[in-house]
Amino acid sequence: MIRLTIFLLFISCGLVVGQQKLIISKSFQSKKYEFSEGEQIRFKLSGERYWSKAYILGLAGSKIRFHYNTIDIHEISEVDVRGKRQKGFVHKLSYMAIIGGLGFGALDQANRSLVLKEPGVDEVALGIAVAMVKGGLLLTLIKRRKVKIGKKFKLRISEI
Repeated sequence: MIRLTIFLLFISCGLVVGQQKLIISKSFQSKKYEFSEGEQIRFKLSGERYWSKAYILGLAGSKIRFHYNTIDIHEISEVDVRGKRQKGFVHKLSYMAIIGGLGFGALDQANRSLVLKEPGVDEVALGIAVAMVKGGLLLTLIKRRKVKIGKKFKLRISEI
């Protein structure tokens, strides 16, 4: 009962604030990549040739506060997203192909040795399994390494 009272007191006072996140998304779509306070971000400012790397200390309004400086989100032209998890169709398909190929090979080998009682490996099934794993590994190489902020992708700060 006391916890409920304290919770209602915080809500009524307006002291509950959500966490700020830096979100990269396509126009009128849900978030694609997100960065929160304390994460390291690699970015390129408009008109510069070199990439900068810094830890996000704070997000407020349209400003990003780093250790030594504060910049506006409109000054950023590109963001490196190599370490971020990607949720696209190609990436899901690649992981499904890798797991499916390994599972297919293991299932075929188990069926062959346990059910049929035949020693050895079926070369056709092994070829299919290896092809599925190779295809999945090749698809994992097709990744977005950087995102250009502008027409297609937008950069915004929002509360979660």
